[in-house]
Amino acid sequence: MDYTIEQALGTEYAMFYHSAIPVDDLTPVCTLQRVVEVVNNELQYNNRNLLSWTAMKQDEAARLMRANWIYQRLGTEPIRKPILVHQEQNQLVVDCGDTRLMALNLLLDPGTVSVVIVVPVAQAKEYADWRQIHTNRDLMRATGFGRGAGIALRTGATGAIEWLEIGDHTTAHHLHDVDQRIAMMQRYIDAQEDTFKFSVDWARSYINWDIYTR
Repeated sequence: MDYTIEQALGTEYAMFYHSAIPVDDLTPVCTLQRVVEVVNNELQYNNRNLLSWTAMKQDEAARLMRANWIYQRLGTEPIRKPILVHQEQNQLVVDCGDTRLMALNLLLDPGTVSVVIVVPVAQAKEYADWRQIHTNRDLMRATGFGRGAGIALRTGATGAIEWLEIGDHTTAHHLHDVDQRIAMMQRYIDAQEDTFKFSVDWARSYINWDIYTR
């Protein structure tokens, strides 16, 4: 079922938006260093054919490719989509947006990023200085996306929103297709020497991904 924000929140949860939370204040579930280790481990102990890897490991290879792709465009295409987080032990833990966060953390000064949080209604008063979001339209206005924007979300076992995407025609080219990213990464790996390994510094390098699209 396709939910709207209003439907997903119901009477139990409230959503809040902040336009500028320091990147350093966010706690990722998955780090770039961890992704690099996973992919290098597969290259060394499995093989270079990504389609022979488990789906989870393929996703990590695709994530690594996209982190570099996003990083290279930060100067002209700053992050517009908010990072979805939840509060856990006084930390803002990332639910959706780890790859965007990886790209930002490659900068010498990652600065701030917009954030959306979903909390039980009883905790709403703790976010009095954030902007409350009631509907899809509220989020579009807050993020600056136009009427043509689409919002997709998914709720978890507790009923809280655990995945959120927003975009319009300006973000349609952002390589949302995982299979496409896997194919591009496969072509890139095929062009490297047998001893090639990824690194965090690699993610800062210039790569013309257009030549690996076909």
